[in-house]
Amino acid sequence: MSNLKVPVKPNVVPNRIEVSRNPTARIVGADYYRPSIVNQLIGRLANSASTMPFEPPQIVDVHQYYPKGTIDWDYLQEHNIIVQISVGIGNQMGVRYLHQIEEARKRNLPVVVWHIPDCTTGIVEQVQEVFSWPYVKDYVFCMDVEKPRSDTRVINATEFKWYAQTIESLSRFQPMVYSSEWILRAIFGSTFPSWYQYHHWIAQYVYKNYPYLYEYFDDFVAVYGCQLPPSVKTSSLFVDPVHKDSVVEWQFTHKGREPFVFPGGPLSRDLSLGLLPIERLLKEVIHWSEPEVEPWDVEVIVQRHANAINQSYLNNVDYYNYLGGDMKATGRFPDTTGKTLEEKHITEAIAFDLGILFKPYLYKAKVSTGSGLKVRNAPSTNGAHLRSLPYQSEITIYEEKLSSIDPYTWGRIDPVKSEWCAVSHGLTAKI
Repeated sequence: MSNLKVPVKPNVVPNRIEVSRNPTARIVGADYYRPSIVNQLIGRLANSASTMPFEPPQIVDVHQYYPKGTIDWDYLQEHNIIVQISVGIGNQMGVRYLHQIEEARKRNLPVVVWHIPDCTTGIVEQVQEVFSWPYVKDYVFCMDVEKPRSDTRVINATEFKWYAQTIESLSRFQPMVYSSEWILRAIFGSTFPSWYQYHHWIAQYVYKNYPYLYEYFDDFVAVYGCQLPPSVKTSSLFVDPVHKDSVVEWQFTHKGREPFVFPGGPLSRDLSLGLLPIERLLKEVIHWSEPEVEPWDVEVIVQRHANAINQSYLNNVDYYNYLGGDMKATGRFPDTTGKTLEEKHITEAIAFDLGILFKPYLYKAKVSTGSGLKVRNAPSTNGAHLRSLPYQSEITIYEEKLSSIDPYTWGRIDPVKSEWCAVSHGLTAKI
């Protein structure tokens, strides 16, 4: 949990939802819940740190109303927060979707993408359009079942079936559903149809002290812990064996103040909790896991203090040229530098402070001229002649430079020393 949160009671009254006749007044997409003081005290006692079965995962959802540059993506990564990103409404892509999904992908954040269907356009056609957009197929798809606009109705049961089954035909994962219990009941009645079997992300906003909603994860967890939303506990939709455990996320406020937003972003943020342990939620619902490190071909210079190196790390490697305490090794190694594969040709990094210099190379080649190839101490014919490489000898090229004083492209053949050969005009053949 973050230790940066400083709850501040607002000095102005926020927009109110009229609840005088109905303590669970409804707006588009969510229920409101106003618990009694007794219920809150009971909840706080029941959800102490010692009795809570697990720490609920933290979830935020973002959309086009977060201007570019206002989300602190590094904060979300550091605090292990799951991000659920809007792809758009109907057949219209969200104006911030690509930027947001790319920021999440840079950090390999756990992601769900969500979409609001629009009954005024073809349901099947809009799903097909959405699944043609970048990255949509890479993530679990959440069907956000609410009004797309204030003057447009929610999809009906028939349209829901078309929508869901088209998504299932195009996605690698089982989709999930975001909505409120009352909207789902308005669509399906008292029970779900037999074809309907999805995980649920239920919206029910809870008053902390009326008319103020909860603003922070910690405050809400202290009272409600890992409980189901009250609307779900009493609903006929969620009593049968198929659906009783289907609610896996609870969106408890749209007035959150968690500090993952820079100045200029929305003052109010949607916050949700996972109702499964983080490991199960990521594996069984979101289908996310830590990525396997992709190995890539590098040449490694093992410098002095070779005896301090964890030799098991350099397994299955061909050692050669052991001279004066230095040795070279070639093989496939995990990329421990944090750099992307596209950056490997410009990356140098010391790994583990054990004297291993990772020096990715561009390519290997053989000398193809019968007279051999001169090695110089600079990338031009003005460089001092150091030695010559014989015909068919193998060299490694770490970088290339165009000379400004001769017509050659020069290749650096040592990862540390300034040793160069003219590699253009057929002087070498790549292998």
